[in-house]
Amino acid sequence: MSRVFKAWLSVLGHATFNDMVKHYSEQLDRTFFALSDPTRRAIIGNLAGRGECSVLELAEPFALSLPAISKHIKLLENANLVKRRVEGRVHYLSLAPSPMEEATNWLTVYSRFWNAQLSRLEDFLQEEEEEAAAAEAAAEQREEARLRLAEPKDGPEDSIKN
Repeated sequence: MSRVFKAWLSVLGHATFNDMVKHYSEQLDRTFFALSDPTRRAIIGNLAGRGECSVLELAEPFALSLPAISKHIKLLENANLVKRRVEGRVHYLSLAPSPMEEATNWLTVYSRFWNAQLSRLEDFLQEEEEEAAAAEAAAEQREEARLRLAEPKDGPEDSIKN
């Protein structure tokens, strides 16, 4: 590997934008991983609906052991989705909105992209439908014209033959 290439790699490795992208990606990974489990989503939902709760209050509706709930909560904490406040022996949890906002912003970008793609698909399908309807109408008109030409006419020749 040349010295220039190594220098270039070292500059890229220390560039601020790369570190920010890496951090942003890691946080998104942790957020989406934490949200991938229905129990953790339910815990988030309970905190969103009730506000700050003790760990015991959060564990109450689940048919899981307290250690199992604690593991879920720890994962949510590692994803920075919940904050813990300790008062004596009681641990209280509340939502931390920042990671969800980052995830929402990320999803919004792709939502705009997919909405644009779906809109283009809808326009294409509408055009196809209109073209098919026009082709069908033209075929019906041709068939009607063909039938009219094939029908005997009550003209002077027809009355002479009868």
